[in-house]
Amino acid sequence: MIDKDNFLKFISDNFSYDQLYIDKFMPELWFIEIDCFPNKPYKLAIAIYDENIRLATIEKEPAIDFSLYDFIFKENKEAELFIEKIIQEKSFPFHLKQ
Repeated sequence: MIDKDNFLKFISDNFSYDQLYIDKFMPELWFIEIDCFPNKPYKLAIAIYDENIRLATIEKEPAIDFSLYDFIFKENKEAELFIEKIIQEKSFPFHLKQ
């Protein structure tokens, strides 16, 4: 089970407010977009469900398409470690795609 509030706090602690778009769409589904890739045409998109966290990149131009995800995590810590890797590398780890 995902602790959505705890994960949102982790995200808020690691990114500035102006980088974030947060939509608590339904109690069981929240969306976050993070503009964390300087000089790139994409941003990080996160869907937080009760049972997992899904991450993908999306174009910075307005569009919502959460039909495909690059990574899905079932534990907060897994997703947090992945986000920390993004922060360190300042890039999306495309090389880790399955």
